[in-house]
Amino acid sequence: MRVCILGSVALLDDGAPVRVGGPKERAVLAALAVNANTVVSEGFLIDAVWGDDAPASAVPTLRSYVSRLRRSLGAPAGIAVETRPPGYLLRIAPECFDAASAERLLARSRRDAATGDLVSAVDSLSTAAALWTGPSVAEFAAEPFALAEATRLDELRIVIDEERLDAELGLGHHREILADLEGLCSVHPLRERLWALRMSALYRSGRQGEALRAYQQLRRQLRRELGIDPSPELRALDAALLAQDSTLNWRSPLNSGVAAGPRFPSPGAHNVPSVLSSFVGRHSERDEVLRILGTARLVTLVGTPGVGKTRFAVELASDLVASHPDGVWVVELAPVTDPALVPQAVATVLGIRERPGVDLPDTLVGELARRRVLLVLDNCEHLVAGCAALAERLLEACPGLVILATSREPLGLEGEWVRRLEPLSVPTAGDESYQSLVAHDSVRLFAERAATTPAGGVLTPATAPTVAEICRRLEGIPLAIELAAARLDVLSPTEIVDQLEERFRLLRTSTRRAPTYHSSLLAALEWSHNLLSEPEATLLRRLSVFAGGCSLDAAEVVCVQGDLARDDVLELLDALLRKSLIHTDRSHVTTRFGLLDTVREYASQKLWEAGEREDISRRHCDWAVALAERAEPELTSGTRAGWLERLDAEQDNIRAAFEWASATGRPEVLLRLSAALTMFWWLQGHTGEGRHLLDRALSADPGEASPFRARAMWGSAFLIGSSGDVTEALPVAKESLALAERHGDQTTIGRAASLFGLLSMYRSPPQALPLLEGAVRAARVEGDARHLGSSLCTLGTALLLVGECRAARTLLTESLGLARHLGNRSQIAAVLGVLGHVALAEGDYLTADALLREALCMAQELSERGQVAVVLSLLGELARNQGDYARAGEELAQALDLAREVGRPFLVARCLCFLGHVALAEGDAGLAAARFGESISLARTLGLGYLIARCLLGQGQIAAMAGDVAPGREALEEAVIVAQAAGDRQAVAAAMLVLADRARQEGLVDTAGALCREAMSLQSQIGDLAGLASALETAAGLQGSNEAAVRLLGAAQALRDARGYARPAASARRYHHDVARALASLDHGVREWAEGAALSVGDAVVLASQGLVGSPASNDGARAP
Repeated sequence: MRVCILGSVALLDDGAPVRVGGPKERAVLAALAVNANTVVSEGFLIDAVWGDDAPASAVPTLRSYVSRLRRSLGAPAGIAVETRPPGYLLRIAPECFDAASAERLLARSRRDAATGDLVSAVDSLSTAAALWTGPSVAEFAAEPFALAEATRLDELRIVIDEERLDAELGLGHHREILADLEGLCSVHPLRERLWALRMSALYRSGRQGEALRAYQQLRRQLRRELGIDPSPELRALDAALLAQDSTLNWRSPLNSGVAAGPRFPSPGAHNVPSVLSSFVGRHSERDEVLRILGTARLVTLVGTPGVGKTRFAVELASDLVASHPDGVWVVELAPVTDPALVPQAVATVLGIRERPGVDLPDTLVGELARRRVLLVLDNCEHLVAGCAALAERLLEACPGLVILATSREPLGLEGEWVRRLEPLSVPTAGDESYQSLVAHDSVRLFAERAATTPAGGVLTPATAPTVAEICRRLEGIPLAIELAAARLDVLSPTEIVDQLEERFRLLRTSTRRAPTYHSSLLAALEWSHNLLSEPEATLLRRLSVFAGGCSLDAAEVVCVQGDLARDDVLELLDALLRKSLIHTDRSHVTTRFGLLDTVREYASQKLWEAGEREDISRRHCDWAVALAERAEPELTSGTRAGWLERLDAEQDNIRAAFEWASATGRPEVLLRLSAALTMFWWLQGHTGEGRHLLDRALSADPGEASPFRARAMWGSAFLIGSSGDVTEALPVAKESLALAERHGDQTTIGRAASLFGLLSMYRSPPQALPLLEGAVRAARVEGDARHLGSSLCTLGTALLLVGECRAARTLLTESLGLARHLGNRSQIAAVLGVLGHVALAEGDYLTADALLREALCMAQELSERGQVAVVLSLLGELARNQGDYARAGEELAQALDLAREVGRPFLVARCLCFLGHVALAEGDAGLAAARFGESISLARTLGLGYLIARCLLGQGQIAAMAGDVAPGREALEEAVIVAQAAGDRQAVAAAMLVLADRARQEGLVDTAGALCREAMSLQSQIGDLAGLASALETAAGLQGSNEAAVRLLGAAQALRDARGYARPAASARRYHHDVARALASLDHGVREWAEGAALSVGDAVVLASQGLVGSPASNDGARAP
């Protein structure tokens, strides 16, 4: 499998195109491909696909496109679309990506050319050029997301053509390439290198006059288009052509040679150090920087202390020796202390002597102006101004010079490419697969360095998890990992882990080759710290209090005091960032600033030494409490999503604040913090953590004096209840209510009353109604619109469960109006879902589908997976009632998976129950029994009476279908009892209808008629039209008159046709038998069927009740027909 963007965007499998989808799906592939091996946010992809016209459903639609792309890709080696917050990453190996293949071929050709193998170089360049099938990223090249990469790749194509033609010229193919050169010069009329090659090819072909005219043609074009003259190099070539300089003639590479200048090193010379140890990892970074160095002239590698900038630069320099004929020169600047001495350090390395009366930089310019040299300036951070001044001077005057710098901050010059080196990849916690662990560069580095110690090869399947833990703890910092591996001569990997609490003492080296500032991790950090100004050092140590990074606002609140002014923080953060002591994370709405743990530990020690740890920790804790309390009301508002993201980003800081408050004996702070975070923990699925911290907070303050205790108890009851333990949650909620009443805390009184009622509703909705009505009254008195809307929704749900659909709809409509007024989209989605459930219960399937689809779309947009699961379960139930069992099973299965993921045991039980009914409808009694068994076991644990009843109903139907009369009747009779206790009149009626069928089969027509009549009465009371359709069909089989039976069958069918009600599969056989029997004596009964179809539902119920065998209007004691 291969991804192609050098032309039209395509996916090829062994050369054959793979269908990706329409233009939008192709745009997703293009956006991921032009950012290959880089995380791309969902927002970026949405802009790429829709621009400014993104629909409301853009996020779920985008996710479906990504899913289709994954299906198109299959599972090839070397390509994967990975989910990486805040979006996706196309992980792709170079051999699977045409753009990367082209860059690798270019690099290979340069190595071949440098060794004189021009034939191989031409082959590689020709292969690379053939990868282009048209303009890069063709159909998307003008789109903002692809423009920069398309431009870069088109430039790369031209460079490949230039270098191929240059190599062909070196092989003496000057006549053969003239046609190509003429075409390229017409397409790119201002590219001097192409014109230089054309002029040389013409001259060597015996066409000196045309070569001179070509120069004049270019000169006119440059003046006309740009107002400039050709470069000095091109002017020199023109002069050489005019003078018929013999050096222009072609000579075989085997016989050519160039004399060295008197003072400059000979061609091909270099001082790149020979490194004894192997270089591990950084393959993609290596390819990227080599590519950049092919076009850019100043590249600066920056990164935190110990990240491996010098070693990486040495590797790059080794790669580039062959492509810089006048040498690659490494200038070590760490020993230099005066910025004014930077030119002297460079001159010393190059062997250039200072000329009397001439500034040394000018002398360097004179020597380097006509040479192709790579200069590596290593460790510039303490000499930034001096390095920048010299680099700017040399680059302006020396067109063949390229500078690669390493520093902890950029040089700050125009045109500088800055490449930040990140630590090596480390395994994730919990990953113990040997193959997975050894694939990480950090583990491989440790293993390779360990192999050089007396301990030898320590990496085995048994030790790999311990080595992975070392690499994780050292955050992938190469220097730290190498120093840790060096300790294997005296310590085992397990002992190294134990010693890492004192990492600065452990991580030292006695290696003589190591520079002094790299002799220990502490020395590397001290080196950087000593270069900071006092305000920079102050901010760095205070930032160490943040456990998970921070925003600018948080840094200003916590760190500003004394001599550190708020207005200075942004500038100081920028300075620390440029010096690679902090890093940024832009995956959030606001930029976050963070420290690697190694730097943070060092800075924390400095905070303690400055005597500021107590004060800054207190400020940090106060900030965390204020943030949580400010966020709490917003988590039930229209701004929920933004606040959830913000709290998500601050989780480590919140935990650190909690631990500090616990360690320093601040129980009220613990209560405030944990109470305020309750909804956050629930919404994000962190229920276990929330319960644990709330328990700790309540245990730390056993008294009742604090008004915050009632709030924390409410939070504890809420999370316990949401985990499914209603029995444990009820007394905690009750105590919360009592405490709130004692303190007169009206807000908590309303919330606790509502929660107590909600928990009671799971056990018995009828008994919960007074509590929930009281919560609504309290919310109206309090005047809190958010709380009132929530209480109305809860009460409406309880009324729905007891069959009071009209009353439920009235309250839910009011709740929806409040949610819309507040802009609370989360609450809107929740209320729409319950309103859809009401419509479903009433049999209004069209309205139910519309409301539930709207709720689903909104919940998906808000990424509220719990609400998505609730609505999917209702849509599954709707599909089952409509007879679409395949869709029902799919939607209920999705809901079940989500419910398990987010920890909603109530919903898990519900989904299992209705999946059982789907299986029953499809005739799979075994699967249905298993589903009902799982559901009823969980429902009994949770005390969910209404679900227990519906599972028993299903179990009774299975037993009856199998001929197990007694067990079936017992299950159905228990279902009636349980449903009556739960107030679920719909389930009561459904069970009674099945019992009526059983009684009829046993010849007990009086019993059957009574059960059917009572079921129809209940269904009429609650408006269960779908249930009435089934009841009318059951009643038809119990009529003493065939004419009445046909009319009822016609009425039932008309109701099903009008409302889209599917006939339950379990009753289909009985139904067809009754239809055939009733019609047999009525000459097809067309008239009676039409009369029945014209009846209203109410009239049909009356007709059914009057004609039931055993009713007062019929013959008593009749047997079942």
